[in-house]
Amino acid sequence: MRTVPEPAASLPPGTWLGKHQLLHRLAVGGMAEIYLVRATGIEQFEKLLVLKRMLPQVADDHRFIRMFLDEARLAATFSHPNIAQVYDIGAVDGSYYFTMEYVHGEDLATVVRASHGAGRPIPIAQALTVVAGVAAGLHAAHEKRGGDGAPLGVVHRDVSPSNILVGYDGSVKVVDFGIAKVASENGRPGGFMGKLRYTSPEQARGDALDRRSDVFSLGVVLYELLTGRRPFDGEDDDAVRQAIAGGEVVAPSRVRAEVPAALDRIVLRALARERDARFATAQALQLAIEELARQDRLILSSVALADYAGALFGSKIAAWQEAQRAGRTLTDHMIATTTGGTLELSAPALSARDERPVAPPRRRSATRRLALAIAVVAAIGAGYAWLPSAAPVAAVHEAIRAAPPVVTPAAVHAAPPSEATQAEDHAVSVEEPRVAPVIAPSLARPRGSAPTTTGGPRKASRHRATLSAPAILKPAAPPREKSWDPDSPFEP
Repeated sequence: MRTVPEPAASLPPGTWLGKHQLLHRLAVGGMAEIYLVRATGIEQFEKLLVLKRMLPQVADDHRFIRMFLDEARLAATFSHPNIAQVYDIGAVDGSYYFTMEYVHGEDLATVVRASHGAGRPIPIAQALTVVAGVAAGLHAAHEKRGGDGAPLGVVHRDVSPSNILVGYDGSVKVVDFGIAKVASENGRPGGFMGKLRYTSPEQARGDALDRRSDVFSLGVVLYELLTGRRPFDGEDDDAVRQAIAGGEVVAPSRVRAEVPAALDRIVLRALARERDARFATAQALQLAIEELARQDRLILSSVALADYAGALFGSKIAAWQEAQRAGRTLTDHMIATTTGGTLELSAPALSARDERPVAPPRRRSATRRLALAIAVVAAIGAGYAWLPSAAPVAAVHEAIRAAPPVVTPAAVHAAPPSEATQAEDHAVSVEEPRVAPVIAPSLARPRGSAPTTTGGPRKASRHRATLSAPAILKPAAPPREKSWDPDSPFEP
């Protein structure tokens, strides 16, 4: 029988795996370790994630590699509010990893311990809220279909308090499909995998499984939340197996008097040893819980669950909020959650590369493009502002359409002076225009001067009004695209 190597020493805080910076190791097992990490981007973008990394000492074991990659591929196909989302997968130095959403809260096992430590059982409404959420997530996994439309027949096989997360916001998430099986694998018996005290009789025997095995395991979780103890226990694994196979299950109301009789029936049905006597689906269990809550006027609310989590873990939540109010960033502080039992805030050891700010991309941003467009519009408006106030823009356009032929320098010298121009004392000054403007005489004269004779030139006034035809305004050239910084951790 293969012996699983001892877990390797954790990677130090500040280590980079791909585009993810490790902050703290949350847990380690025989096959993988779990880190709290952060992903960074431009404009001080930061996002907390959880990274699951395969241990280097099992990187050459094809069985472990297959299980690890199967978990990542399967979990990535789920999209449900009660299942933790998987984002991407990668490999560094031959060691695979994948990232998933970070739930700011506690696993259910920690919640149970905290409630026992506080000397008060978990309220029935909050217990039902958690189990109803887990049932919804499990049903979504059980109903998952492949690309060909055929049901995958997913069975989680490890439904237990350590694989259920309760967020401080009242969210409930199922995690860890690492030993889940699909229909193509369930046809043959296999070795035992999972946590013995939460397994179904058929799973303890190593029989083929279906979704009703997960319903049994969730029934065990519900029993523990209501009573504070597991329905099947013993001094060793053999005693536990005997209890699962044929031991008496004490009704929850006999352990906790406030549990209603209708809830006893739901729990005992979920824990039926014959799978045909159980709820056929996790959704059926969820609907039974919701109907009981309606009849007994129990409120299944994420808000109430968040209030309860706040009462149990108020000091940890307060420490987090204080760090936020102080303006601390993830570069300044490491945040350790869930498994440690306490919230730790400490500065990680980061290299000079880790501390440098992320360089912004070298192509023009949308803000700069908008500023350039505003400048062009302002320039056009400034040109029109030189016109006499009595000439609106519409009159300018009309004058351009009705204008006489363009006046050239030769025509200016050849034309006889008009009476108005002879009355002027200033000398005539005609400049060679680069672009001959088309100007209506009635619009080109300065304010307060006498109108000039139509068709004839006049002397230039020192207050001469000038007008450039709109046709000579050229649109601004579009900004040139530039390449992205190769050091940027994000793709364009």
